[in-house]
Amino acid sequence: MLNSDDYGFAAFTISNKSAEFFENHLTKIPTQLNRVVVISQFIVMMRELLYPATRFPKILNQMIDEKNQNLINTAYTALALAVNSYIPIDTTNSFCKSIADFSLKKALKEQENQSLQSFCIDKALSFLYDETNLRLAASWIEAGHIAIDGTVLKTALTPEHRYAIAKSYCASRNFTPAEKQALREKAFAGDTSDKAHQVQTVCDHSLPDAALKEKLWTDLVNHESKDSILETQQKISGFWNRYQQFDLIEPYFERYYAVLHDVVETREREFAQIFMSGLSPAFMARESDEEEFSKLLAKANPEKHFYVQFLK
Repeated sequence: MLNSDDYGFAAFTISNKSAEFFENHLTKIPTQLNRVVVISQFIVMMRELLYPATRFPKILNQMIDEKNQNLINTAYTALALAVNSYIPIDTTNSFCKSIADFSLKKALKEQENQSLQSFCIDKALSFLYDETNLRLAASWIEAGHIAIDGTVLKTALTPEHRYAIAKSYCASRNFTPAEKQALREKAFAGDTSDKAHQVQTVCDHSLPDAALKEKLWTDLVNHESKDSILETQQKISGFWNRYQQFDLIEPYFERYYAVLHDVVETREREFAQIFMSGLSPAFMARESDEEEFSKLLAKANPEKHFYVQFLK
């Protein structure tokens, strides 16, 4: 057994009173090493469901003056884990907005540290789904530079920034088709790269439309499909949008369980792996999900080790 007879090993928790102190005074911890220890312990507690993931942005907000990028990245890693596995669906949007808000504020503050500023912009775009911040990001594409609160940042607007903004903007319900088309024309003007073409295809697949979801699903489960692996990945990327289109993908959770066994049995391994991981409702963590995976495991071909390991 792990750590059996290891008397030098201990697991500890932070009391709620101490947690509240750190949520408001993390910067008072004198050394980076000690701050790492505290943040790491919050992450452990979150994974053990001893610290609510919804409170983790309070820890992040205490890092507005932090200069250690590795330490900040540790917090972002925990936040990504939280939003993927621990945050209730109905709080996801506000949770992501709080992280994006902090990231943009931090980026503005780091005008003299371009590396950290660029890092913060990248992180902001990873959590950028709300209308206010998407309109701000769209204005960067229109202007050709990144500006926050009227200040032009030293970090340049890159093609990767434009691609990330375009995908979230097109998937949003807060903008009209005309607004989306105008943004795409500006974002991809003169960009003839393969990457730009691929992103535009994902944008086409990302529109918040129930009929489009049904068409994409039909394509994905069609055993006679001639789509390449890249085309399959693009369709799944556009189809599966938990944070902006949850209600549109929820009806497909049960349909996923109904077809997964046949997909694994009849399609090539690479396709099956992309399908089973890219469309899995496991993040819901319901008893019904556990039951469905158990049923699939019971009839899984033991020679398909990749599938068996996934189901476990």
